[in-house]
Amino acid sequence: MPVDLDSLLGKAYSVEEAAGILSISAEAVRRLIRRKLLKAVRPEARRNYTILGEDLVLYLTAGKGTSTMAAIEAHRVKARLGKVLAKAKPRTITEA
Repeated sequence: MPVDLDSLLGKAYSVEEAAGILSISAEAVRRLIRRKLLKAVRPEARRNYTILGEDLVLYLTAGKGTSTMAAIEAHRVKARLGKVLAKAKPRTITEA
């Protein structure tokens, strides 16, 4: 179901509410926050994140037409590639 982006503006959402809007799990939203793909605030005295509607709109439109799941999968592939490259042994090139 398409999201009316204008209706998100000016409001704050919990992780669970954001998950419903994005059609992903609450844990997936937390991963996006930890990976800094989705901006969120956590007041000092509170344990839970708050996501502003403006930040949800930015996240939804940042992919320029890419679906949320495709964007998440692309991020996972990039992260896996980074791990593989980090484990690879550097080679030196010798002149012949």
